[in-house]
Amino acid sequence: MKIRNTLASIVLIGAIAAGLSSKTASATESVYWTELGGSIRQQNTNQTNSTKLIYSVDRPRGIDLDTFNGDIYWTNDITGTIQRGNMNGTRGIETLVSGVGNMVYDVDLDTRNKEMYWTQGNAIMKANLNGSNVEVVKSGLGYAIDIDLDPFHNKMYVVDFSPGKILCANMDGSGDWETLVSGLNGPTDITIDPVNHYMYYCLPYDGEIVRANLDGNQRQIVSDRSVSWQPNGVALDIPNGKMYFSDVLNDRVLRANLDGSNPELFYQGVGDVSPMKLATTSPIPEPCTLFMIGLGGLYLIRNNKKNKSSCILQKD
Repeated sequence: MKIRNTLASIVLIGAIAAGLSSKTASATESVYWTELGGSIRQQNTNQTNSTKLIYSVDRPRGIDLDTFNGDIYWTNDITGTIQRGNMNGTRGIETLVSGVGNMVYDVDLDTRNKEMYWTQGNAIMKANLNGSNVEVVKSGLGYAIDIDLDPFHNKMYVVDFSPGKILCANMDGSGDWETLVSGLNGPTDITIDPVNHYMYYCLPYDGEIVRANLDGNQRQIVSDRSVSWQPNGVALDIPNGKMYFSDVLNDRVLRANLDGSNPELFYQGVGDVSPMKLATTSPIPEPCTLFMIGLGGLYLIRNNKKNKSSCILQKD
């Protein structure tokens, strides 16, 4: 049996014009993902098995997008670096953070404050988007491997792998860690749905994706081993009622309704490519026209065409 205790990420991006309702989806949505085989790829959501190679890099894992500036951020736990390129792969790769050890699994952007957060061993770290001013946000974890930000409510959600917990804390590091779920068997990903007040998390060793309330209660299995043998990541396209998730064992990405019904193949890799985790941006009703959730972050964005700062993060 091929079981991989590894992590990477996938990001779904989308954009719509200001004033559109949540029922009017963009035709330009895409999925970006990392493959441990050494690739960052992109595919439109209206396609299957029609990917574009964006970058060839050494073992990328966590990934997030800055859609306004057109940048991709990703981690490499082997070299202990966080790197950046652009979303069409035409720009050279920048190394923003280095020398931070070999436990850098996931990165998530807070573009409102021009900062990035990442998991590093027993701590959550942050820096400016250019990699300057590195600091510890909060420690006291066992083995942090995934983070999802909710800047609306100043919260960060973290997967602590070794004790099998999902925790929550303030983004500025104040206060105590709050344990939302415990006793899990190797959790690898956490994605927040602030519209419907759910969290989704992956249990690859159990072959499950679980949905629960944001307080960790009312858990429901929305995907099991009959669909994805080893899911390592999930992301949500809330207006279109879809979730995208990986099956690392079978080198593929799948798509289903938010409740897990009607699963279908989205991407089938060839060879040991290992697509893993997933995060999304999706349109939502006015006053905001973009929505971003998952491994790559959680943002509500208002489109202002009158100036070049057209994507303005707004707390609710």
